[in-house]
Amino acid sequence: MTVTVRDHSGAFDIYMGAGMMAFFGDAGRHETSAVRASLTMQKQMAEPSANWMGEGQELHLFRIRINTGELTLGNLGAKYLWAYTVIGAEVNKAPLTKTLSLPATS
Repeated sequence: MTVTVRDHSGAFDIYMGAGMMAFFGDAGRHETSAVRASLTMQKQMAEPSANWMGEGQELHLFRIRINTGELTLGNLGAKYLWAYTVIGAEVNKAPLTKTLSLPATS
């Protein structure tokens, strides 16, 4: 998935448990790049998911959330610990939308 992010002009930021965060910073085109990357990821997961189900394994759900807004991007941190990352209110909102992307229950 990190290669897919890069291939769509994005930058991988961090793994968070079984998830990851990436950002797309091309001014004026970042939304399009993020959506195209997510569509590619969905296609990439279709075959492995079908194989796992065919083998009787548990279905691994794959969800994507896209958030857009103003943020701060750069080398952030302190003298001994820093990272090229993003911060800001919009970044903080992204995890809060997780409940909106949960699968429907029967």
